[in-house]
This record gives sequence, C-alpha cells and structure tokens, in this order.
Amino acid sequence: TREPARANSFMHLGSPPPEQWDVGVEIQTVDMQHGKVTGLMKAINVPNLPHTVVTCWGGEIVDFVNYMPLTDKWRATSSDDSRHWSMFTDVQSHPET
Repeated sequence: TREPARANSFMHLGSPPPEQWDVGVEIQTVDMQHGKVTGLMKAINVPNLPHTVVTCWGGEIVDFVNYMPLTDKWRATSSDDSRHWSMFTDVQSHPET
C-alpha cells in the first residue's frame, strides 16, 4: 500500500478556514487510445465524518490527441481554462497551450 496523498486546500472569500484530510487515489483503468482514466478516491479523516469516504471517478487525459487543455465544458471559457492550466509549469511550456 502507498501512503495517502495530502489533499489540496481550497479557500473562498468569506468561508471558514480550509479543511485538510488525507486522500488515497487508486487508478483502476487507463485507456490511452481514447484518453480516459478511472479510479477510486478515498478521503480519510474527513472532519465531522466518522468514516472514510470512497468515491469512484473518471477523467480525461489531456494528451493533445483526444483531449486538449481547452475543455469547452462546465461553462468554462477559454480564459478560465487558460487561467487554470497556467498553474502547471509542464503545461505552460507545451507549444499548444
């Protein structure tokens, strides 16, 4: 078994201090041909919860073949996507971003 990764904290103005808890992620499938990935996320020691929370998830691999950094989803504008991806230095250096 692997040590759980530490969760990112997100904060919004006017909200209480961010919560932190341990997160374990298990990747179950990777389909490079179609750019898809699935797995489980286990949130451990979540404040105010007596048990571990397990969530199934599916995602898209930004591979510049099947999926690009510009999502055209979730009401995100190209500016939203650019702002999001600019936080990742590996993506900043890619010529198609």
